[in-house]
Amino acid sequence: MLDIVLDLFYEHWKKALLIVAIVLLAFLGYKYYDMFFHKQITFKKSLVLPFQQKEIYPFDVVEKIDGKAIKEYEIKEDTLFIGRWKLVANRRVDLSKVGKTSVVFTTNEKNPRIFEKVIEVKDVTPPMVVFKKTKITLLKSQLKDFKYSDNIAEISDDYEGKDGIVVEARSQLSIIDSIGEKEFVVVANDRSGNQKEYSFLVEIKEDPVPEKKIEKEIIYKDRIIYKPTTSPSKSQTTIKPKLSQSTTKAKVSPSNNHIHGSQRFLFSNGYNMDTGYKACTAKGDHYSNYSCTPMKNKDGIYIGYLLEY
Repeated sequence: MLDIVLDLFYEHWKKALLIVAIVLLAFLGYKYYDMFFHKQITFKKSLVLPFQQKEIYPFDVVEKIDGKAIKEYEIKEDTLFIGRWKLVANRRVDLSKVGKTSVVFTTNEKNPRIFEKVIEVKDVTPPMVVFKKTKITLLKSQLKDFKYSDNIAEISDDYEGKDGIVVEARSQLSIIDSIGEKEFVVVANDRSGNQKEYSFLVEIKEDPVPEKKIEKEIIYKDRIIYKPTTSPSKSQTTIKPKLSQSTTKAKVSPSNNHIHGSQRFLFSNGYNMDTGYKACTAKGDHYSNYSCTPMKNKDGIYIGYLLEY
């Protein structure tokens, strides 16, 4: 039996050796394929990275490898892996420093390829404006004194902070503006050339028409108090006239049988409760008996004093 096997081996050894060689080459070829064949690397047309407070290995400038986005591949620190194939970056890029940096990418192929790229870090973020209110209300009379800056709570920029930020109005308010809501627009610019529009609403209202008040005189002791004919507000107090005893009579009133004369001291002639009373008593002192009595009109309003003597 052994002889038969040996005879067959000697007869077909060349074929057996060829099969073994093919299997071995196939295994090695599958294992080391990535090491011997180039992969197609596509870099982005714009090699610009945004300003940020961090450092990175700049694989973001690689767009595709063999037609696939790099997010589908494994990246560890300075190396991008596809099986045993590697793309290595020689340095980090500090994104907190605006400017240009040269970075070299190298493959680990049998015949390594080297790609040198100049990567630029730029401030590409516009400044930010935050308003105190998203809507404000103004009367027409207030428009001439309106300042949009009074409604700005904060201005900031991730690169420049507040320095160098310019905020300008693209809208205007005028007393000829119609009543209603209007969008007020401002634009913020930084020194890197970034800009962005922000807006808030302005509601314009008519000024209230002053209420015309017709006043009546109410006499209270020695003061004249004005009471509006309109219904009083909560802050107003209606004071009822109240005369002290001293203003109702003075000295001894003469009897009707002994009245010799009379005189009026009217408020319409310039007297008030105090001066009218004093004038009445001063005049009455010339007589032995007299009285000074407050006078009312048909509406019950005090109009002066009546001297009888």
